[in-house]
Amino acid sequence: MDSVNLEVLKASESWIDAGHRVLLVTVVKTWGSSPRPEGSMLAVRDDDVGIGRLRMASRAERSPTGHR
Repeated sequence: MDSVNLEVLKASESWIDAGHRVLLVTVVKTWGSSPRPEGSMLAVRDDDVGIGRLRMASRAERSPTGHR
């Protein structure tokens, strides 16, 4: 297992132990020039703190108006 994935799992465990909800994501398919291979993991806490090497869009980027 990739050391980055181990970091993600350890952080997830720590966050859960601290009472946070955690979303664990695994890349199942890639195409073109992808930053991480299939099997890579990313975790996001309930307060939008994340770990992993995948780029996540900010709330402003996800919002249709560009505002939070």
